[in-house]
Amino acid sequence: MTRLLLVAANVGGRGLAVATSHPPSDESCLCRFQAANAEDVRMVNELARVPFTRVTVVADLALTPSGRGSEGGSA
Repeated sequence: MTRLLLVAANVGGRGLAVATSHPPSDESCLCRFQAANAEDVRMVNELARVPFTRVTVVADLALTPSGRGSEGGSA
């Protein structure tokens, strides 16, 4: 994770790692990035020599106080 952050900072902050999850029963981890596009995330991982299977764009769904989901922005 530290290598990813260092590389991201050295390439102009193109791929900022925001979270990493590691399920104990699995031999993988999930890294969430905030970036302009998937290609920037791929480049940061390759420069940091962090192996990855795929890069996928996702929507962050947050629960509002009413319990309903929202996709960013204000409700």
